[in-house]
Amino acid sequence: MYAFAAALAFTSLVAVYATLQGSSAVPALQPSRTAQALADNLAVYRLAALDYARLHPGTRGAVPNAQLAFPSWYPGANPLWRNYIAGGTVVAYAVSMPPVNIAGEIEALADGSLFAGVAYRGAVVHPGFANPNAPANGVPLPAGLTIANGVPVWMGQAY
Repeated sequence: MYAFAAALAFTSLVAVYATLQGSSAVPALQPSRTAQALADNLAVYRLAALDYARLHPGTRGAVPNAQLAFPSWYPGANPLWRNYIAGGTVVAYAVSMPPVNIAGEIEALADGSLFAGVAYRGAVVHPGFANPNAPANGVPLPAGLTIANGVPVWMGQAY
């Protein structure tokens, strides 16, 4: 009986080791790296839109990426990102769902701010609150801006 328990424990350890050391371990880590890279990219994009809004008060609507001043080290805005400025409020958002979920990474970068999360029923909510059985309660998006439910959104106040 003890020999069987020892063999089972040894086999379990070998299986765990093989799983962690095998080639399948690298792809398993890839989604979180991709999510963090996308969230970081959105953060820089949002800051560029905030800077633009501060320099151009009264701007309303989307600002083309060519007019945003990005840092020299920035690889460029991801084609998913869009911005919208209204009344000093800047909204940086994805035009469609990213390949991986970045809502958690955005919330972490925003230190849990209510301005970061996902679009849901015309507001920005934390992902856990995007529930069809619950009323929409979050930070309202600016009037005139329609964003698909579930896509990442990060707002900011320029002035």
